[in-house]
Amino acid sequence: MEKPFGPEGRMKLRELRLQDVDDRLDELQLVDSIVERLDAQILGIASRDEKARLLDTLPGLGPYTALYLACVLDDIGRFPDLKHACAYLGLVPWLDESADTTHLGHITKKGDKWLRRNLVECARAAVKKDAQFNEFYTRLRHKRGERKALITVARKLVSYAYWMVKRNQTYEDLSPWRTT
Repeated sequence: MEKPFGPEGRMKLRELRLQDVDDRLDELQLVDSIVERLDAQILGIASRDEKARLLDTLPGLGPYTALYLACVLDDIGRFPDLKHACAYLGLVPWLDESADTTHLGHITKKGDKWLRRNLVECARAAVKKDAQFNEFYTRLRHKRGERKALITVARKLVSYAYWMVKRNQTYEDLSPWRTT
């Protein structure tokens, strides 16, 4: 059986592969520079936004999620209470009632799925950074499992965010267990 390429063909093929790799690295470098520029713009916007700076004091929340959550909770008066804000984000259990029977299911997943995903990742970080969140998470994880505990911590983050925006207080000012 005859080989498809001779020694010269294999050399040309190697050169083409190396050129292809170089082209992809140049593309990656261009994308990285664009991402860095956009990151700087987002950080600039977050640093100028009062609510985002307020929410950035929550443990686990970074400037991106703080800005995202500040945009969603923009007019806090449209939520009659905290439960409505959590329901708007889809972090409450699905409820099925019929006559005397009540069934609670998984979370409703209404609202922005990207914000919900970010909040769950922020809940992971909050559990590592803050002792109170860690204690709360550990207690729930043993009872309900890791995923449900993280969702509950994310809902707790939203509840803190709701009251922080409503009262215009930082996390340190709002937390009852903090000493001044």
